[in-house]
Amino acid sequence: MAKKVSIINMKGGVGKSTLCTQLAWHFSATVEWDKRVLVVDLDPQFNLSQYVLGVQRYQQEVIKGNRPTIWDIFEQATRAPGLKSSGRSLSDAVLNVVRYKDGSCLDIVTSQLELSYTLKNPSQKEHLLSNFIDSIERDYDLILVDCAPTESVLSTAGVRHG
Repeated sequence: MAKKVSIINMKGGVGKSTLCTQLAWHFSATVEWDKRVLVVDLDPQFNLSQYVLGVQRYQQEVIKGNRPTIWDIFEQATRAPGLKSSGRSLSDAVLNVVRYKDGSCLDIVTSQLELSYTLKNPSQKEHLLSNFIDSIERDYDLILVDCAPTESVLSTAGVRHG
């Protein structure tokens, strides 16, 4: 079972995304640790996604590649027909960043600005992240969640899973 850690603070600009990024790289790339790490960007500002992937790769693989993001996980009831008709599934939201020869890896579930729309209709969505993580956690040793700096369905979901 994966260890799950939520990085949360109700104030923005305190280094949550930077800390989450550094922990993810450390635990996946350091020989002493060699962990299979998943990071989940739960912030509509999607800084973690851009830190981990870089701006160009984010644009290419997420935006132009039309890859599902954390928004699709929260909005699956409204977006599922669009996902299925395009041949995608929620599992496509997991993007491999790097895989090492020893089996350790760094994967990410990216975010996007549209995640802020989830805040406008938050009813009964907290469990969707937990359900998604439960379905993939066997593939990881460590799951890090970078939470948004708001008291909302996003922070509740981020804390609920771990």
